[in-house]
Amino acid sequence: MDWDLIEHFKIEVQFCDDHVLHVEYVTDHIRGLRKARLERRWYTKQHIGNGSFGDVLLQVQREGHRDIADRAVKVI
Repeated sequence: MDWDLIEHFKIEVQFCDDHVLHVEYVTDHIRGLRKARLERRWYTKQHIGNGSFGDVLLQVQREGHRDIADRAVKVI
């Protein structure tokens, strides 16, 4: 098994009280960094629905008081 490939697609996540923190490592060509740490905080905005396989939540990524990105998350 190629462990480098597994490390490349590994997702670092921290579950906090009011948000979920996703950490990615990306290449920053401007600063010349090979692995710049990028943190994204996702806040649950509302419950969208549910089904036989779990609930679906709407999560938003905020910058200040503005929502800059949305995503639907299935909770199993």
